[in-house]
Amino acid sequence: MAENTGAAARRWRRRLLSVPALVATTALTAVVSWGATELVKQGRSGLSSRRPIAVALETNPALVGAFSDRSIEAVLPSSANTSGGPGSGCDSFRPWVRSHEGIDAGTTKLELVVQGKVDDAVLISGLRVNILRRLPRLTGIPVLCPSAAEAQVRAVTIDLDRVPPRVKYASPGGAPFGFTVAKGETETFNVIASATKARYRWLIDLDIVVSGHKRTLRIDEGGEPFETTAAPHRGWWTWNYRDAWSLTTHSGSGSSREVPAATPLPPLR
Repeated sequence: MAENTGAAARRWRRRLLSVPALVATTALTAVVSWGATELVKQGRSGLSSRRPIAVALETNPALVGAFSDRSIEAVLPSSANTSGGPGSGCDSFRPWVRSHEGIDAGTTKLELVVQGKVDDAVLISGLRVNILRRLPRLTGIPVLCPSAAEAQVRAVTIDLDRVPPRVKYASPGGAPFGFTVAKGETETFNVIASATKARYRWLIDLDIVVSGHKRTLRIDEGGEPFETTAAPHRGWWTWNYRDAWSLTTHSGSGSSREVPAATPLPPLR
């Protein structure tokens, strides 16, 4: 009888001890769950604060309305195999150039669209250029897809030759650069960067102010710097939109020299 009484007492003590353990475990689980939720919330808030605007970049001028009638110029390495050509029209010209490790020549034309992502309005207070490297101009195979017309474009113009690079904004009323975007609102910038003296690898820095704090967002081309080289001295191999190239000098005069698209282009020195 005493043994039974002792066993019952031990079972009762274990039950009593298990109650606070259960309560503590439940409380700890609740704390951990709350902490994880708060960390997720803070993480999301931090992400929003780190990138208060969304940025969309179009580097193919043929797909930008403001540039669609302008010529596209580039230089390919001398070793590039140009057999086949860039296809019909100019839409695929720049992607073809990039696939052959070519770079923009004379100018880089791009469209930058920014959209507000946070509840507070974001002030875009400045656009600057960061030159990473200045190199001798690229010589090789200069190629051009001609324009249908020379359209007037209100754009942010960048002179890469200046030290530091000069950035100018042309507005209809002469207003200074400065734009505010609310959540969901967008602003579009047409950017033309020019080079006449060298080859440049460069980035765009956007200065913004959000919730009273100044920040800088860096813009590049798919993780790589933009690259622009001075235009070649001699002229261009000009695409006929279909199946052949002809030599065009800087004076605008053509040449009787024509190269079918199936034939590799020779470099111009």
